[in-house]
Amino acid sequence: MSLRPLANKMLVSYARPEAYVERTVAILARLGYRIVDVAAWVSEQAADARDGAGGAANADLLIIDESRFEEVRSPRPGSSAAELPILLLTGRHGIREQDPRIVGAVMRPCGLHDLYRLLQQLFEDTPRSTPRVDTDLAVVCTRGDLEWKGRLVSLSENGGLMRTSEDLPLGSRFRLSFELSGHGPLEVRAEAAYQIVPNLGVVFSGLEPITRAALHDFVSQTILAA
Repeated sequence: MSLRPLANKMLVSYARPEAYVERTVAILARLGYRIVDVAAWVSEQAADARDGAGGAANADLLIIDESRFEEVRSPRPGSSAAELPILLLTGRHGIREQDPRIVGAVMRPCGLHDLYRLLQQLFEDTPRSTPRVDTDLAVVCTRGDLEWKGRLVSLSENGGLMRTSEDLPLGSRFRLSFELSGHGPLEVRAEAAYQIVPNLGVVFSGLEPITRAALHDFVSQTILAA
C-alpha cells in the first residue's frame, strides 16, 4: 500500500508533547512532515557540523507554543532560526505576536487535520485538506432504482477515488456503501466531483459523526501501519 508522501520537510517543535493530539506527530512523519523537538534539532545540527554533513539537519518551519515565543523573539543574526517561518500553537485567541515570520496558528492541542491542512497550504502546490491512502474496497452505489458496483482505489475522510464502469456525469449524487475493516459496513452520500482518468473523484457530504470517526481512524491506522 503506497502513501506517496508529497513533502520531505523538517519541522522544529518548541512545544511539549501534550501540545499535539495523540498520533498526530507519528502520522505526519509518515506523510513527509517530520516534527523534531528543538533540543534534538540542535543536537543534529552539532553532529552535522562535526561530520561535515552540509546542512542535513536544515529545518523548514518552526512550530512554537506561544508560551515559548521569547526563545525565538530575537534570534542571533545568521542563526538557523532567524529566517524560518513560524507556526504558533495558541489558545482560541489566535495570533497576538507581531512578528513577520509568523505564517499561521492552530489551537492547541493541535490535531492532525488542522495542522496538516495548514502545512499543505504552506508547502504544496496542490494542497489537500485531509490525508488520503490507497485502498482496494468493493463498493455498491445506488441512485433511485439504479444500482451498480465499483471499487474505491483511495480514501480520505472527505472522499476518494472510485473506479467504475458506470458512466456518471460530474455533479451526480448517489449513495455509496462499503465495508471498512474494523468498522463494519458504512453508507455515505457522495457526489461525482472530478475525474482523474481512469478514476472518478467522489466527495462525501452530510457525514454522521460516527462515520467520520470511522473514516478518520481507518486512514490514520493505515498510515501508521505502512
